[in-house]
Amino acid sequence: MNGHIPAGARFKAFQYMQRMMAAEGKLVQRPDGSYAEVAPKSLLTPQGAITSAWSSIGPTPTTGGFFSPVTGRVMTIAVDPSDTTGSTVLLGGAMGGIWRSTDAGAHWTAVGDQNASLAMGSIAFAPSNPSIVYAGTGEQALAFDTYYGAGVLKSSDHGQTWTQTCTVASSTCPFIGPYTDGSEFGPGFGFLNFGGAHISYVAVNPSNPNMVLIGAQFIEEGPKEGVYCSDNGGSTWSNVLADQMSTFVGFASSSVAYAALGNPFGSSPNAPIGNGIFKATGIGATCSTIQFARLTATTLPLQSSMGRIDLGISPNFASDNTVYASIANGQQAYHHEPRYFRHHQWWHFLDADFGTRRLPAPVLVRQCRQGRSQQ
Repeated sequence: MNGHIPAGARFKAFQYMQRMMAAEGKLVQRPDGSYAEVAPKSLLTPQGAITSAWSSIGPTPTTGGFFSPVTGRVMTIAVDPSDTTGSTVLLGGAMGGIWRSTDAGAHWTAVGDQNASLAMGSIAFAPSNPSIVYAGTGEQALAFDTYYGAGVLKSSDHGQTWTQTCTVASSTCPFIGPYTDGSEFGPGFGFLNFGGAHISYVAVNPSNPNMVLIGAQFIEEGPKEGVYCSDNGGSTWSNVLADQMSTFVGFASSSVAYAALGNPFGSSPNAPIGNGIFKATGIGATCSTIQFARLTATTLPLQSSMGRIDLGISPNFASDNTVYASIANGQQAYHHEPRYFRHHQWWHFLDADFGTRRLPAPVLVRQCRQGRSQQ
């Protein structure tokens, strides 16, 4: 009242919301008085009826809080290619650091808790020398509760110990902030985001462990965003596709790479290039040989309607020349419905000519309560 919130008012409102959700059948009250979410019915039919062979291997959810049981967001998983059994795995949590398992996920050990950042975006082994691993820090989702990172980390012992590739902010080390305190957006806004870059993807050249591509995102749009390259193992970086947030980058071969610029709300007004899918060929030993060009197949949606973009490169690219693209509709991004965010995606099957058919498919993404990654 008179600008003052009475003591206990928020907690009472929260309790009321729990009772309301229980009355609607969305929560169920446990014997100890806490609440659990009712298992949702499948949203995808008939795909949702298919029996899944997946099982949870951890981390174990925490219990006892208002939102229990909860776990944190797992942002990235990378399997050590030198382990022929596939049992050695690295995992990156949204704000939980890097975890390592050598028994196919039965047990996990935190590695790198002393790193400059525990907010993870992507992890990638060097295919030609798997003892070398790169990890991009900063959760890449770019929401109010996503944490910035401290650039790119590097390991030379299969991910057991880590060092920061560059530590002083400069034109060749642009990932180190802070860039702003966020005060221009209002008191306390964005204090999690402005301290450094958010790295969406890390990709290592299949035959050169010192050549690395990363997709960089910054909370403030501008030419700093885009795809960065290092040809000296991360000591220095240059922007090879400067425009706006990069949501994917990956090598298809030693000489071919793909990238995506995918602002979820559509191309930024001041972006000279804008959202789209890009390809570089003729890649050599240095970053100066990487020249990305936009792909413009008629089966792709209009560039003006493209939102967030993610790509998948076929592991058999050398023989099938196949890339898959998921493209959200930037003109309808984050249309809000009760408890869901709905957006439209186009799924493309891409052949050697980059596009033979388009399958429109509405996708429902459950809005979930988010907890901190376990430490």
